[in-house]
Amino acid sequence: KAALVCGVGGTCNAGVCQQTTQGWAKSLRANSYGRFFCAQTQDDTLACWGRNDQGQLGADSKDASSNAPLIVSGVKGVKAYDTGADHACAIDKDDKLWCWGDNSDGQLGDGGTSDSAKPVASTFVKGATDVCAGDGFTCTLDAAGSVRCWGDNYYGQLGNGTTTDSADAAVKVTGLAGITQFDCDNNAICARTGDGTLYCWGDNGDKEIDADQGLAVSTPVMIDKAASVGVFGSGYDTNCWQSGGKLWCKGDNFAGQLGNGTTTDSPTPVAVVGPAVAVKVTGGYDHMAVLDGSGTVWQAGENGDGQLGDG
Repeated sequence: KAALVCGVGGTCNAGVCQQTTQGWAKSLRANSYGRFFCAQTQDDTLACWGRNDQGQLGADSKDASSNAPLIVSGVKGVKAYDTGADHACAIDKDDKLWCWGDNSDGQLGDGGTSDSAKPVASTFVKGATDVCAGDGFTCTLDAAGSVRCWGDNYYGQLGNGTTTDSADAAVKVTGLAGITQFDCDNNAICARTGDGTLYCWGDNGDKEIDADQGLAVSTPVMIDKAASVGVFGSGYDTNCWQSGGKLWCKGDNFAGQLGNGTTTDSPTPVAVVGPAVAVKVTGGYDHMAVLDGSGTVWQAGENGDGQLGDG
């Protein structure tokens, strides 16, 4: 008789799976263009679920999607992690960077372009303190405040002044210093310095970075000089951040995801209507979510699949 498998956060009690009283997840990551999620567990391993056609769940298997969390193989003591469109990366207790899933643009950082259903050690960087992943590219932050990226560079998302891909080495983002936080989503990156200066680069298809540049912004552009700690995020063709006690967004507004009561795209920042002080903002595919200081979640934009959660 096969053993009963209760999955992450579950216990077997008299042949019945039950959830533990304490929540099993400490944090959660998803990409606006991806179809899978990863979460950090209470014991600092990773568990992922959803689409797995390119091994993006990191459970040493491919093809079969999973509607239950699966433990990522071999990565322990997770300090930082992120999910891209079809790959994910994590920094472990020994400061090693591991990536898995799609590698068609060299985004796993192992010098090759073969997908991997289990984590592979990146050879491109050492001493990374944080990692973020997008659609076909990966970036890391180090203790000196420098950002390095590799993989797809069609939109200039590697930030080195070119649109040339880099599958065999990490390239340093041009003109940045003192970065303390960053965020990748789809084909754009935003990074904040210790003094609150916010920079973004990459996909500019809806002028979400710079109204005066074309599709690709290949070097960082200053967005704001007083962005709040941790309160900034990129969605699909949208950037949002908090500054001066207000939440601001710009870019694509096809479904009202800028949250200003219109559906007019804006290459300049518009104030979001609703939450007074945000503690977290994140973007999805044509929608945006905000967590305020009271624990209330605010959302705006596309709702065809119930993603706004308003019933």
